[in-house]
This record gives sequence, C-alpha cells and structure tokens, in this order.
Amino acid sequence: MSIASYFQTDEEQLNAAIKMANSSLFSQSYWVSGNKKIKQLTDEGYAPAQVVYADMLIHHNNSVAARARAHQYYQLAAAQNYQPAIDKLSILQLANTR
Repeated sequence: MSIASYFQTDEEQLNAAIKMANSSLFSQSYWVSGNKKIKQLTDEGYAPAQVVYADMLIHHNNSVAARARAHQYYQLAAAQNYQPAIDKLSILQLANTR
C-alpha cells in the first residue's frame, strides 16, 4: 500500500485505507495497515481522514478519553470548513445538552 500511495491523492489513499480496514475479516493485518494509513492522513491534517478517524475512535473505543480525542479531530476538520465535521460537532453539542 505504501508504494501505491505515492501515486494517489489523499482521497484515494483514504478510500483504500478504509477498504483495507473493512477487510479485517480476512486478516488482522488489514485492519492494522488500514488504520495506520488513516491515522497518518489524520495527522497530516486531511479533514476527511480526521472525521473517519474520530468516528473510529467513538465506535471502537467509546471511553471518555476517546470521545474527547474524537471531538478534537472533528474540531480540526471543522476548522478547515469540512461540512461533515461541522455536522458531527453539532450533533455532539445537541447530545451534550440533553
């Protein structure tokens, strides 16, 4: 995957990483590789990856710390005017007011 990623856009890399992570049924190494690439794109500041990674944090580890970290990633993506992140923050804000 790493060689191909040099020739792919961030969006193509993210889609490939999501497919790989979703193929974890076949091998745990697919999950690890896909997750690692999503995290790399997240750390590089790619807003769609930040939202995907935040979603993963919430869905796979719904602890207080994971939710707080996910919120930070949503905020980073929202600061780039990425609408899905803005929507997620609105939903979280509504949930916290109940």
